[in-house]
Amino acid sequence: MLMERVLGAEKARPPGAPVRERRRNASVQARLMQLAEETPDFVVMIDVRGNVLYGNPAARRLLGIDRETKGIQIEDVHPTWANMLVLGVGIQTALLDGVWRGESALLNADGEEVPVSEMILAHPDADGRCDYLSIVARDIGEIKQTENALAASEQFYRRIVESANAGMWIVDLDERVTFVNPRLARLLDFAVEEMIGRPISEFLAEPIRPSAQEERACKLYRKDGTTIDARLSISPLFDQNEEHAGTLGVVVRI
Repeated sequence: MLMERVLGAEKARPPGAPVRERRRNASVQARLMQLAEETPDFVVMIDVRGNVLYGNPAARRLLGIDRETKGIQIEDVHPTWANMLVLGVGIQTALLDGVWRGESALLNADGEEVPVSEMILAHPDADGRCDYLSIVARDIGEIKQTENALAASEQFYRRIVESANAGMWIVDLDERVTFVNPRLARLLDFAVEEMIGRPISEFLAEPIRPSAQEERACKLYRKDGTTIDARLSISPLFDQNEEHAGTLGVVVRI
């Protein structure tokens, strides 16, 4: 019955339909090839054995090759660690699921690693067998540099805070401790972990005004219940929308 329906549909199809469909497919392929030629992203097409069949201008510039890609293997354009990811995981996942995305690296003409965001697409034929795969990669070197710079900056300032002679804490809008440096924890004879999550009122004898900036004398509770005299500086903290997000306290023992 199903075959009869298919045959019936084929008979019902206008005589010029296959020609129009081939022309439409050819038009789509031409537009895709034009996009590949014009995009600044790295685009290559490979067969299932890893032979590079095509490389767009951006790929050829990065790899330092002319229009001829014959003899180039996809493993030639990735560093060893990236080949383990791309060949061992990326291509296999694309063959099974149709697509794979991840962060990898390419080797430029000088043999230097270029960090990229990479996508691998499988292109099956009419029988479901994979004819070829396309790989699209985007240089994320500047993003990685920014991320590394931010991480280094954060680590630098964290070291300053943790090694400072002044005690420091941060409380959230519920006035619970979300950060405390080792200096303040030692001053009150607590472990850092013991103070996190607890109300600041358990350590500060007088209440604070979270949204105010002030400096005053205060008494702090130690773990054994005794108090110490200190000088407290309070500053409100704001998020990226300039909304009050918490309070920073800096404590110096008198």
